[in-house]
Amino acid sequence: MGRAIKSRTVSSVLFAAMIVGAAGFAAVMADADAEWPVISFSRKAAGLNRPTSITNAGDGSNRLFVTEQKGRIIVLKDFAPQKTPFLDITRRASCCGERGLLSVVFPKNYSRKGHFYVNYTASNPNRKVFCRLDHFFFPLIFFSTST
Repeated sequence: MGRAIKSRTVSSVLFAAMIVGAAGFAAVMADADAEWPVISFSRKAAGLNRPTSITNAGDGSNRLFVTEQKGRIIVLKDFAPQKTPFLDITRRASCCGERGLLSVVFPKNYSRKGHFYVNYTASNPNRKVFCRLDHFFFPLIFFSTST
């Protein structure tokens, strides 16, 4: 009995969400005279392998950091990939499908603090990992931000 009630409740909630979503979509479509922006895409960087996210450190260096699914963080300077990865955890990150190095986040004042956070999936045992890394304490693994 408990499962049947729970199932009906979940179904009711999902149905209500679909109705609300459809109503919102209809309201947007009713304003058909609205001018839609023109969006175009162009390739800015090449040589990346399975990129999963892109960010900057907010440190004024104008570098972009691209996470690659297999476990590397590549630095882009003027949209050109640098030869030395910022981070390489290919031995720790499992890949591929919906697994691998998923993102990197830099805190405010990263250049002073020196730490950052990564989100990746690992195997053996199979798990999702969120961790804080500090390049000052791991000079052999994590490369200087000056490169």
